[in-house]
Amino acid sequence: MGFFPWQMVHSVSILERITIDLVLLISMSLIGTLFLIRQSLVTRQTRKTLEATVALRTRELEAAREELARSHASLRSLTDKAPIGIAARSPAGVLEYANSHWETLISLCPNLANWAPEDTGAEDYLKDLYLTDETGAPRHFYAVIADYLDMQGNTGGVWIIVTDVTERKLAETQLSNLAKLASLGEMSTGLAHELNQPLQGIRLVAANLKRLTAEIHGAQPAVAQKFQRLDDLVERAGNLVARMRSFGRIQKGDLAPVDLGHCLQQTVESFKKHHFTDDVSIRIELPDQPAVALGEPQMIDQIVVSGLSNALDAVRSTQRPGEITVALHPEQELWLLQISDNGPGIAPDLIDRVMEPFFTTKPVNEGVGLGLSLSNGLATSMGAQLGIANGEQGAVLTLQFPSWEPVAWNPKMSATSN
Repeated sequence: MGFFPWQMVHSVSILERITIDLVLLISMSLIGTLFLIRQSLVTRQTRKTLEATVALRTRELEAAREELARSHASLRSLTDKAPIGIAARSPAGVLEYANSHWETLISLCPNLANWAPEDTGAEDYLKDLYLTDETGAPRHFYAVIADYLDMQGNTGGVWIIVTDVTERKLAETQLSNLAKLASLGEMSTGLAHELNQPLQGIRLVAANLKRLTAEIHGAQPAVAQKFQRLDDLVERAGNLVARMRSFGRIQKGDLAPVDLGHCLQQTVESFKKHHFTDDVSIRIELPDQPAVALGEPQMIDQIVVSGLSNALDAVRSTQRPGEITVALHPEQELWLLQISDNGPGIAPDLIDRVMEPFFTTKPVNEGVGLGLSLSNGLATSMGAQLGIANGEQGAVLTLQFPSWEPVAWNPKMSATSN
């Protein structure tokens, strides 16, 4: 069988194709291998980058967590030591947090624990709270209400921030009263100046009238007694006017030993005559021995008259027969002057305030609330102590004088009825 040239060409062509296919196959395999190698390198680099990023973010989160913990601890320390009450309350009314001062306020005023922001209107963020403590005494608080958010950013309840302003309000009231007292002092000085001249005129006219009466009608004991009484009243009014200039203050050097029994008896008898006390029984109890203390008669007179006036108003406010007892007795090295009545007494929540300036339980236009306040100042000026309390039936006003000389207890008392 013969071999033709075109057959050889055909065979070469097949070999070339096979060779080309093999080269292409090897090339594709190399390219695929290189791609896989590249992808592997990229993936490894990406992984390293991601790992580094994750590590960085983790460190940042840990730092933020530590900073948040420090901030939380600092805030907790701040709220725990704050001089105001701070509490967090859920919408259901459950107390979720309370600082130590909140607990102090609750122990002082248990009613605060039962108070809810809705009680005074939830639309107001600043509230005035008027509550009472365990003794019934009023307490005044300022409360600030603010929403607090939970972890999801929703309203999780309210913050309640409470400040006890009772003492501050009391101080503001006292400041206001001091301003009133200053104005009253200026007014009393002006009145003293205006009243002093008419009193001097009355004194002069009374002296001339006394002299003319003696010249025309001769000496008459009854008339002389009336003129003496007039002189005594003018002298008393003059002393009151003189004290108005200093608004109830007196220097220690003006004090002298005083017979309290004699002074008290004169004051009570004068009070009976000028206050129409026929409907009230006023009894005086005096010791047998002289009751001598350091004081000033006009000041003692003013304190006793103020106490008798309050007692008279008290007993006349009841339907039963009025009884007032004025007693003077020794106790160790003190003299106790007590004015007691059978009136309604003083409400327990008001008894600590009755000596405050301008505090009164009387109706409008029947009292300005200065009687006991001024009496307390006068007592302090004399080194005495004034107190008031409820007795078995009504109120008892007690004036304690240090004895000028030590006294012993003497149970014998003399009584004089109206």
